[in-house]
Amino acid sequence: LEADNNFVISNVNLSGLSSSSGFIKEIKTSLKNIHFKDSNLQGNGSYVGLIGILRGATTDCSFTNIKINCTGNYDYIGVISRCIAGSFRNITISHVTVTGRHYVGGLVGQTTSLGSSSNIEGTYLSITATGNYIGGIIGYSAGVITNISAYQYAKEGKQSGDAETSWLVKGASYVGGTIGYYVGGGNTVNTVENTNSIIQGISYVGANFGCASGNVTNAVSTNNTIIGTGSYTGGNIGYQGGYTDSNITSTNNTITGASATGGNLGGAGWTNNNNLKATNNTIKGTTYVVG
Repeated sequence: LEADNNFVISNVNLSGLSSSSGFIKEIKTSLKNIHFKDSNLQGNGSYVGLIGILRGATTDCSFTNIKINCTGNYDYIGVISRCIAGSFRNITISHVTVTGRHYVGGLVGQTTSLGSSSNIEGTYLSITATGNYIGGIIGYSAGVITNISAYQYAKEGKQSGDAETSWLVKGASYVGGTIGYYVGGGNTVNTVENTNSIIQGISYVGANFGCASGNVTNAVSTNNTIIGTGSYTGGNIGYQGGYTDSNITSTNNTITGASATGGNLGGAGWTNNNNLKATNNTIKGTTYVVG
């Protein structure tokens, strides 16, 4: 599905969507130069999104003023419910609201076999879930990703006239402001940022990642409020599962956890850490608290 010039699809309003459905059930090729806006989907099942399953490259696309509401025990919810062996380049999402249970993200609930992806930004996001693997951009992801960011309002924070929202991301476990759970293995997320946002969960909660089982380079978290009521709450990453972190910065954040709370990492397995900086943070926890 490609357009030579920018093509707009708007005012898609669907209700009562069952499992594995959406405005477009499945795209098996690429998506390019398509802009979705002003749409509202109400679902009563899992695998619901404007696009149900995406199997190709998505390039130069935007999603603006989109609501995907699947309250109940429904999983894999997002503007795109699942991306299988696809990729994302030059994607913006703005004023996106998504609700679901597990695997919920502003752009996509889950990716598998994700190809190299870059330049993904989300602003004015509100992602609310009752379960696990919840992210401002991606709920659960692998692959190589470069330059990805998510914000509750604009990057600069709430602006005059902005409607009040309660959080950027809220879920149970593996809750990240940008990516809920990154299972990259030897792959890397390079350049990831979250500022001026509220991220809330139970365990494995972080401003950028709930859990990162892959390499992370150049991660920035500034002026965020990160709240975890269980284990592993971090100013950048809730838990690092045993890979390399380089140039990780956490500044002016308020981080509240229970067991294992830290300015950058809540906890980690074997991890190679290079140039981690945490400054001017307010950190509160009950046990295993690290600045």
